[in-house]
Amino acid sequence: MQLQLTEFATVHKPRDKNTNQIVAIKKVSVRALHHLCSPSPDTLQ
Repeated sequence: MQLQLTEFATVHKPRDKNTNQIVAIKKVSVRALHHLCSPSPDTLQ
């Protein structure tokens, strides 16, 4: 998962503000999905 995120960030470099926003949104959504799928310490307690 982490490797894919790094590759994605390396391959898709933002060229303008629009792409930069899209990449940021994608990163946030991916992080949120990963957070929901993986059990966090708060959920375990």
